[in-house]
Amino acid sequence: MLNNNEIKISVIIPMYKCADYLDGLFDMVCRQSLKDIEIICVIDGPDEAIRSIVDERAKTDERIISIVQDHRGAGAARNTGLKEAHGKYLLFLDADDLFETHMCEKMYGEAQKWDADVVMCTYTETNEWKKTRTENVGFNLSQLPPGCVINPSEVPYLLCRVIGAPWNKLFKHSLIKEYNLSFSETRMMNDEFFVSTAIVSAKRLVTIHEDLLTVRRYINDKSISSNRSEYTQDFTPVMEHLYNWIVSNGKWELLQEGY
Repeated sequence: MLNNNEIKISVIIPMYKCADYLDGLFDMVCRQSLKDIEIICVIDGPDEAIRSIVDERAKTDERIISIVQDHRGAGAARNTGLKEAHGKYLLFLDADDLFETHMCEKMYGEAQKWDADVVMCTYTETNEWKKTRTENVGFNLSQLPPGCVINPSEVPYLLCRVIGAPWNKLFKHSLIKEYNLSFSETRMMNDEFFVSTAIVSAKRLVTIHEDLLTVRRYINDKSISSNRSEYTQDFTPVMEHLYNWIVSNGKWELLQEGY
């Protein structure tokens, strides 16, 4: 078993009504070419089917950590995983997406090369309802060049050019601790605050123009993304929280026009 100081990436995965996808998920995550990772599985609400699969996998891979909490949503589950993380970097994945087996190695390599606070890769997005597939999603490629270190404080419109989701981003753990950042515990938009504040707090951000994962939208009719109209009330408190944080941290002058 890895010592805590040997863990390069803590992979944090919220799990809710996703038992059908877990075998594929573990095949991709456990086979990552970067081996020095911990895999923190936060089961969001008692679910025997999920628990059984996670426990069975943990028997053959000691890097898997299983945590069960009351059902409070993906944001709360990520916060639970964050409290247990020991890695130098943090990667937040969704259980029903697809990942290249060199994803961790590629992102960690770029983070080490540039001493980056945040590393972003592009991804492929599929719409399971419309049967469409879009490549090179995640940020504006023409305005954020590959292999280049960016200081977010010098790019006022950066947040307008980046999708506010965590799963294509690697975050330096010490940065998250320094600013005491966490996810919103709303049903929708629970990642916007965390991602945005991490980016504007970063001094060195690096982009990878390679699709290292596939995000599957509208994969079933029970997901939050398939029922957005039921959670639109979450938008206002999340954006107010983000605004107040930006102002209190002295970053409003830089970001106000884009915001």
